[in-house]
Amino acid sequence: MEHHLALATARDVTEFPIVGDIDTGGWDLRKALLLALKGNAVVVEWLKSPIAYEEEAGFRSRLGALLDLIMVPEKVAAHYIGLMRQHFKSDSEGAIKLKKLLYAVRPAIALEWMRQRSFRALPPMNMLECLEATSIAPDLRAAILDLVQVKKQTREMGEAPPPMLVQSFLRDAFQRYSELSREFRRDADGDQRAQHLADKFYVQEVLQRDS
Repeated sequence: MEHHLALATARDVTEFPIVGDIDTGGWDLRKALLLALKGNAVVVEWLKSPIAYEEEAGFRSRLGALLDLIMVPEKVAAHYIGLMRQHFKSDSEGAIKLKKLLYAVRPAIALEWMRQRSFRALPPMNMLECLEATSIAPDLRAAILDLVQVKKQTREMGEAPPPMLVQSFLRDAFQRYSELSREFRRDADGDQRAQHLADKFYVQEVLQRDS
């Protein structure tokens, strides 16, 4: 409470020391809502995770109902395009970290899932579930599943030349979606409505905790 009532801006990221396999981090509610308004898919992914270590009764459903109203699929698509760029360079040659390659494959699959639904819905959080519901060539699907299998066997995966089918898939995705993102039209009225709903939700949640 003292952070929110102070004039100085406090850090809005929650971090904990890494203990064994537990690597925990997050955002305060204000930052999470601001990122959701920008289309950051991580908030939705956390919300839909099948694993909940601790949960306040009713909060997940309340937040989920809000995100259904304020998350714009086209903004989420732009977020996934950014992730794809972050983890894979379309002009890369030679060996690369396969773990990083898989991090690029995931948003590329999500984008393909969304494109096949005219960018009117948000994709499943789980990559395998998303892949299963996406129409792609069988040999490409097999190559992606091979990478997933390697990931299951070793966490770091090592370095190697990317499989040609996967590399072509990512390069095609770069070309297709980088251009497509320019076609997404901004809805100023819709943004304003979403901002109002998020503001209202934030105030209600803060007051509820304060009481």
